[in-house]
Amino acid sequence: MWKEELKKASAHDTDPVPRKSKATGFRVTVVLVLTLLMLLLLLLLP
Repeated sequence: MWKEELKKASAHDTDPVPRKSKATGFRVTVVLVLTLLMLLLLLLLP
């Protein structure tokens, strides 16, 4: 299953205009990291 996802990702990388997908992926990763940090802070706080 994940191999197919990798194939899709590599196919997107060879796209002539992969900027949009990369930008959205970057946004998603930033949001995920921020949410993880918030969860960690909530867990660490007494």
